[in-house]
Amino acid sequence: PVTITDDQVDAIVAKAPACPAVEPMDLKVRLIDYIDCADDGDPHDRMDQGTSRVFMNPRLGAYRETAAHRHAFFAYRFRSAGKDKPVLIVWEYPDNAERTINFSTHESPLSGRSNSDWSLETGVYTGDPLPLSNRMQYHTFIMWPQDRWPVAMVGNFHRYGHRAAASRIWVYAIEGGLPALQVDAPDPDNQRKLAHFNSFAFLPTSFHFGYRSADAVEHMLEYCQYVGVNELAWCVLANNSWGAWADVPSWPSSGSDRRHLDKVLAAMDRRGGFSFAACVGPEGNVTLGGKRYADMTSDELRQACFTLFDEFLDRYGSYQSLRAIGLGSQYGIHFAKRLAEAGVLDDVVAHIKARRPDLQVFVFTGGLGLHVEYFGGRNGGPTANDVIAAFEQGGGSWDEVLGDMAVKAWTAWGQSPADFKAVEGLDVYEQYQPDDHRIFPLYAQQPRSMIYYDLDRSAARSAAVASPYAAVWNTHYEGWYGLHPEVNFWYQKLWVAPDFNAPPPLSLASFARVLGHRDRLVIMPGSWNNKFFGFETSMRRFARAYRSLPPVEMADVSDVPADTVRVRWTRYEGRRYVSLQSLIPFDSQVKVDDRTVELAPYELAALVDDGTAAPTVGGTVPPEYVFWVGERVLKAKQLLEEVKALDEAAAPEVYARTIDQATEQIRLGKPYTADLTLGAGLVAELELRRDILDPPTLRAYRLPAAPPMDGNLDAWPAEASNIRADGGEILAGHLYFPNSWEGPSDLSARIRLGYDDEYLYVGAHIRDNVLAAKDACAFRLSTDGAYLDWAAPSANSDLTWSIALPVDGQPTSGTGRGGFTYTCRRTDDGYVVEGKASLAELGLAPGGAMGWLLFVTDLDNLPNTNPASWGAKQAMLVPHKPNFSYWSDARNCGRLLLAE
Repeated sequence: PVTITDDQVDAIVAKAPACPAVEPMDLKVRLIDYIDCADDGDPHDRMDQGTSRVFMNPRLGAYRETAAHRHAFFAYRFRSAGKDKPVLIVWEYPDNAERTINFSTHESPLSGRSNSDWSLETGVYTGDPLPLSNRMQYHTFIMWPQDRWPVAMVGNFHRYGHRAAASRIWVYAIEGGLPALQVDAPDPDNQRKLAHFNSFAFLPTSFHFGYRSADAVEHMLEYCQYVGVNELAWCVLANNSWGAWADVPSWPSSGSDRRHLDKVLAAMDRRGGFSFAACVGPEGNVTLGGKRYADMTSDELRQACFTLFDEFLDRYGSYQSLRAIGLGSQYGIHFAKRLAEAGVLDDVVAHIKARRPDLQVFVFTGGLGLHVEYFGGRNGGPTANDVIAAFEQGGGSWDEVLGDMAVKAWTAWGQSPADFKAVEGLDVYEQYQPDDHRIFPLYAQQPRSMIYYDLDRSAARSAAVASPYAAVWNTHYEGWYGLHPEVNFWYQKLWVAPDFNAPPPLSLASFARVLGHRDRLVIMPGSWNNKFFGFETSMRRFARAYRSLPPVEMADVSDVPADTVRVRWTRYEGRRYVSLQSLIPFDSQVKVDDRTVELAPYELAALVDDGTAAPTVGGTVPPEYVFWVGERVLKAKQLLEEVKALDEAAAPEVYARTIDQATEQIRLGKPYTADLTLGAGLVAELELRRDILDPPTLRAYRLPAAPPMDGNLDAWPAEASNIRADGGEILAGHLYFPNSWEGPSDLSARIRLGYDDEYLYVGAHIRDNVLAAKDACAFRLSTDGAYLDWAAPSANSDLTWSIALPVDGQPTSGTGRGGFTYTCRRTDDGYVVEGKASLAELGLAPGGAMGWLLFVTDLDNLPNTNPASWGAKQAMLVPHKPNFSYWSDARNCGRLLLAE
């Protein structure tokens, strides 16, 4: 039940401060609720499992932080304007540390189940590889609530240690609707396309714009007109169960609304100014005309596709908004690949174009599939290790290596851009994946994921596609919050799939990369959720400038003195158009002929005049950016020296040469070139090698006498190490672990270590308030040095001491390799394990070291864990600085040193 009253909210609203983010949004609004997250006395209903805290920053003031582990959260009920009435929600949050903050909503009609339904789910990542603003930022949602009292939620999606935070939340009723963005387009009937791709039709039309609202399609189009989107795209045909959102008789399916596309296209036609790109992306064992398309002969597949597209065009060809047909989707182009392998791609494209020469037929070229690493070694493609090895051994620049390896990946996957472009009538969209550097450290436990940040910026990669059409795909984070009425929440919210961007205006970084490489006639961002939630103000500025450019490719201005801006121009219909795209995350200034143009970070500016010649461009590089890049170079130098001191072989000369090149480029006034030359992935590689070679150290000290080993760690000699691990940062981030941590009593550890002439002694008190049958505890050891192997693709622990837990209350005992013996006893708050191992059998002597890790999994028998056999509530690592797969790789071990 809601405990706060309308009278209380009215009193709060009357005293609420103004929100600085509202005025630029060009909306008529009325404040209806205000939440002070930093006030423990705020009367709004709040849930946080008891782990959030208020933090006072001397510069920014007070804000609330989650616990430090993945999926930690705090949430509030807020007052809406009533069912299906639009509201603006604004979160204020600190941009002063590296964070990955998920902002989401929830309403009572939602089931909260995985892949079932969605709330509004996006977020921001702050910090590396982009600069911090060290000020408060604002995240915005435009929502059509169905509840009187929905939920606003702040969650931590970082692996560990970087708490999500927010200080205040404003809620406004939007009055008079959303004003359509006014664009001064050179040709209103033939504009550049700023599109939005959704994975499936039901996401925008059933969930994002009013949960199952009868008016959701109209809300969607109203929102798109507001942010400047003039094209929509999604898969109209995907699978035979729920994936048919179009009326095509040869495509059998159930559970879908075959009238859906009519509703959407009719609504677009009524409004005008919209186009639609219909994507066909068969998944799995899809049947066409009664036979699996994967099993068809070439002739059968050709005829089945002819029938399919004939039926589609017969049904929907009369709608003016239908502009394009995509073969595949942004999260997988398996359909086009199958057609190419069968030798019928040319015929299918020609058939569609013969029916409708005006329709664009296109395919995406980018990643292999949803949640699949670019350099994960799938389908014969290169691995991240291969990419690093190619750079260290090949002699080419980092950018060239990334371009070459991308081509190798595409070729291995059967989606070579050159092969697709050779098909007459088929356009290729270059697909960017700008958030992968944040997703794959958690999704794939991939410590080299910053390679993907550089891959997105690679000019060589882009040149291998050479297309005026671009897609910006969010591979998308997933998270298993696992919230349930029994774990301190009002109703169920198991799974989320948010889209993340940098804080505004840095949220335009991916658009700047797209236009930095070449001019584009279509830019199609895509996501599982809404790509634009959170930064509508910046997006409207970009959309207005982009769509006011002519629908032709513009020429680069080659003699631009500052490498931080891309300038293009053309003459169109008797007028001169000039575009200026900032490439950097700092304010800059550019002079075009005799006009000075101020550019915000990553801003696109469009100029129009009566000039007839290429513009004369002047300007200087912002000193703040020069300093920032210079700091990155100095960091790389320091890291290289640290790595070299640890292991000279881990610091090949190519790194020093690359750092020197970047230093010289800064001296020559080309800091953006230096930024690309150095590469975030190369700096991260040096950090990784340093971390592997110098892991966290735990010290075992010589003991004057053996511990009593009676279950009382306080009785150990005072010389024994006394290590406490009782914060949320000890929990291992996992996509499908809810980590519903309620504090140290839920899961924490105290560890004691020591040795004498014969034995290593290990004691651990695990606090666990619910000991379940599938809980587990183990010590993982690396006595062969594998935990320091920076070069291997993977490294396994050579010893594991698994502990049988006293679930029934009776003490357990056992043995393990290395002469290990132990006893484990139940306590009132968990259990204590004490053991000893032979130094001789471990190959250890005073002054020596080995890899060592305490690994605990905890289930608590909760109803909210993922149903997979390996699903758990949470896992704990001590020490906790995981780089690789924490459940297997020895390089997550700390160094256990027998200190003299």
